[in-house]
Amino acid sequence: MSRRSLLLILGLLAALVLLTAAFDALGIGGQFVPNRGGQPPVAGAGDEFPPAFLRDLPRVVGALAAVAALAGYGLLIGALAARRLGTTVRTIIGGPQQLVRLGLSGLLLAVLVVGTLLLGILAGIVGLATPAFAFVFAMLLTAGHTAVAIAAGRWLRAHAGAIEHEPIADLLTGTTALTIVSQLPYVGSVALGAAVCVGLGALAATGLGAADRWRPPPLDY
Repeated sequence: MSRRSLLLILGLLAALVLLTAAFDALGIGGQFVPNRGGQPPVAGAGDEFPPAFLRDLPRVVGALAAVAALAGYGLLIGALAARRLGTTVRTIIGGPQQLVRLGLSGLLLAVLVVGTLLLGILAGIVGLATPAFAFVFAMLLTAGHTAVAIAAGRWLRAHAGAIEHEPIADLLTGTTALTIVSQLPYVGSVALGAAVCVGLGALAATGLGAADRWRPPPLDY
């Protein structure tokens, strides 16, 4: 990993920690109520877990855990399906109009899938197939989020002057940047939903072969 990429990732992580720590200090988004009575926690009173730093800084810990989990999932996908992931990433990198098109198609697909699951639950068809289908759909959403994170990381690294081909740096940069945006009140939820829809739309497009009509077939990522 190049020095420029490493500094960019560390800077984004520092920004994430500072932002979430400020939100924790201001009580934005809710937080655990620490023991402020001046007395040490009593064993068995339920006050000793989670530890003090987890109670005082839940958003910091949660954000860092999200970055680690999403990056780990992205590395797993990259190891198991590198070509498909690269195809999806290159489909996303296509300009604002393509992002809108992918986002709308992903949103429509998500509504159809969630509606089907709800109808199945309301109709009493809750067998092993429904939880399994929901799990697979959740994994697809996360895979789409990973593809968007890599595309965002590539864009950020390019604008920072890092032109080396470093997929892991793209993943870490984009995942951290998207986590920062997701922490913002109100705007974060909308941005995260949009990223997931774009990723889902890109997965659907590459799976159905539509991406080949939008962009040339890519090489392995």
